[in-house]
Amino acid sequence: MKKRKKLLPNARENIGLVILFLFVSLFLIKNVFFSKNLNKDIISLENPKSYDINLSSKALVIKDEYLYFIGKSNIETDNSKVAVDKEIGEVDVNQIDQNLKDYLTEKVEVLKAQEENKDSKAEGIDIENILNFVREKNFSKTFEILSSDQNKNAFGKKYSSDKLFRYSLLNDTINSGKIISKNSGVVLNKIDGLENVYDFSVIDSIDEKDFNFDSSNSISSIDGIKIVDNLKYYLCIRVKAGAFENLEENKSIKVKIGDSVATGIVKKFKKGSEYDLIVGQFSSAFNEIADKRFIDLNVIQTVSNSFELPLAALSTVDGEDYVLVVDSFDNISRAKVKVNFIDKINSKVYIDSRNSSVGIFSNILKDASKVKEGAISK
Repeated sequence: MKKRKKLLPNARENIGLVILFLFVSLFLIKNVFFSKNLNKDIISLENPKSYDINLSSKALVIKDEYLYFIGKSNIETDNSKVAVDKEIGEVDVNQIDQNLKDYLTEKVEVLKAQEENKDSKAEGIDIENILNFVREKNFSKTFEILSSDQNKNAFGKKYSSDKLFRYSLLNDTINSGKIISKNSGVVLNKIDGLENVYDFSVIDSIDEKDFNFDSSNSISSIDGIKIVDNLKYYLCIRVKAGAFENLEENKSIKVKIGDSVATGIVKKFKKGSEYDLIVGQFSSAFNEIADKRFIDLNVIQTVSNSFELPLAALSTVDGEDYVLVVDSFDNISRAKVKVNFIDKINSKVYIDSRNSSVGIFSNILKDASKVKEGAISK
């Protein structure tokens, strides 16, 4: 009997330790593997990391380009840069319509006479009408619309003061049969007829409605010669409204064009009801846009030290952002979070790991809207 009394306290102590061990083990197993194995509606947070978020977009390319010739030529181009006053080659001007020759000669003379008169009345231009003439290769009519006395503005925007210079380049080539570079840049043998429509003069006042992405693929590649400055170009990027809430002018922006990544400066950010317009100035990845007017690209948004969650996991109460956390006993509670970025295009939200009340192994409900208010612990 004495031996039994002596062993009883030890047995009870051992049983208590076993129970405690089992309880802790079950707690850890449920807490770590609950979201992965038992409930598809829950995400268990892992180590935070940095993300490069690719937001698919479309863009209009505006370059500093100068038209020298319209028509076929034997001039070979290799995207190499030429300096000023260099002979590019000879062209057959006999293929140029006589009406266009006469028109350019007359227009240059008129522009010379009107060079000092900048008070002409302005009207808007119908872009679809212009595009129709470009596709039909009716450049005489195109130039007539763009340079008429009533239309001193493109889309209601004033042309730059080098208008005479631009028209003179084409006129000089037709008169001499030779192309002599009057600006430095890359020589290209394809044009689209919009070189004097989308120029740098429209940057400050351009609007998303000034160009039509839906009909952009029907613009033809036309034989001709132009020289494009490869030091600077602009991308007018159309993104889904609200995709960039905190974008600021004069801040950097990064895009992926083809296989290249380019970093530029935001020159303009205009919000709209359906789409927002971002105008960025770039200098790198020129080869990706040299012969293009409309392009597909990805705007890259980088976020650091973040947890990635479905956008539906985020809820807002009294102006504060929260996610719903499930503990090992299936209790649901709110956790306050700081949002680094909301990707509305891909329906993702990126939570700041350093300034939020969640961490590694936190079990987050994927869709906060599925939980009724009464089920949330206060």
